[in-house]
Amino acid sequence: MQQIRSILKHRLFLPIYVPAVLFALYQGMLIPVLPLYARELGAGYGAVGLVVAAEGIGTLLMDLPAAWVVRRIGLKRSMVAGTLMVMLSVGLLFLAPGIAVVVGLRIIGGMGRALYFLSRHQIFTHVSLTNRGKAIASLGGVLRLGAFIGPALGGGIADVFGLRVPFLLMSALILMTAVLTFGFLDRQPAPEEGEASSFGRLRDALSARWQVLTAAGIGQMFAMMIRRGRRVVVPLYGADVLGLDVAAIGLIESASGAVDMSLFFTAGIIMDRYGRKWAIVPSFIGQAIGMA
Repeated sequence: MQQIRSILKHRLFLPIYVPAVLFALYQGMLIPVLPLYARELGAGYGAVGLVVAAEGIGTLLMDLPAAWVVRRIGLKRSMVAGTLMVMLSVGLLFLAPGIAVVVGLRIIGGMGRALYFLSRHQIFTHVSLTNRGKAIASLGGVLRLGAFIGPALGGGIADVFGLRVPFLLMSALILMTAVLTFGFLDRQPAPEEGEASSFGRLRDALSARWQVLTAAGIGQMFAMMIRRGRRVVVPLYGADVLGLDVAAIGLIESASGAVDMSLFFTAGIIMDRYGRKWAIVPSFIGQAIGMA
């Protein structure tokens, strides 16, 4: 309860935390809807995987240019621009005539997501060091709340109104994210030229810490492959093998989000007391057993 009260009183509650919940809610709604929507358009399993992966492709393409954009137009404008790109891309999915258009829209959405996420994380560099960890941890907590509610909501709406209608609600959620960001976020100063990410600093960091970054990077790559891959495999397995409808698949994904949310503070305690390995290794083992 103390953690919840601190979030409600934090100055970033309306401009950052509430929009983060809305954005996470949108992403949660996509989990049961998007793969089945792609299947409805006639996509095979490989094409469905491409549809889900397209957002990540867009994010990858935009990650480095996003730093230049933030430096040029500032954090607030970058966050609003990113959310508007996502809103446009997901809203147009309602009208998409085929898989090629869906893939293109998801790439645009991924680019907007990269711009929004980079700007949002940059905001926390303006939080004092004594409060920065708590602020970021609070963000992680509210993100899990949206991820817990989203799949069941998206699956329920799709079950009643069809697979296209949830995209309109998702677009409205992202519009609310943009409005709250624009209306309540203080005009934060853009980073100075030397503060923003650059290819030179990236090269220096990779050169100085290549061993740590290689180990951590490979582990994170495999972890993200599992986390993103299950967004394709679980809905399709539920629909095509088990014969479940989209509402049931959404409930299953929300149940997974509930477990994730319930272990959020437990993982933090384990890391503080015993170190990160004692949280990371059991997590990977649990994911392996679950997927198997």
